[in-house]
Amino acid sequence: MKVITNITLRIGGGKDLSYAEAGSEVELDKADAEALLALGHVRVANAGKPANLQPSLEDIAEAIEALDAEKDFKDGIPNLKALERILKTSITIAQRDDAWVKVQEDRKAGGQ
Repeated sequence: MKVITNITLRIGGGKDLSYAEAGSEVELDKADAEALLALGHVRVANAGKPANLQPSLEDIAEAIEALDAEKDFKDGIPNLKALERILKTSITIAQRDDAWVKVQEDRKAGGQ
């Protein structure tokens, strides 16, 4: 799977060890790519398509509000994959967490 790194990644091992700088496009096996996607260390490369702009904090907060409270939350936290389906792009755990804090603060301020 082709991905774009969000951080510098160590790839391979032994004589095949190399480093991919943040912003590099690399080919990874599906299991490794999915694990790194879940951590927010990479995003899916859109070969031949224009890159998606990163969603704003407000975009992610709106997506959180659109989630199903019964199915799309785990341990009281919005599911990253559910948000990415709504946003149609990868986001990091930190972006999700920042937006979740904003949603909670907005709810408290609004009396919800």
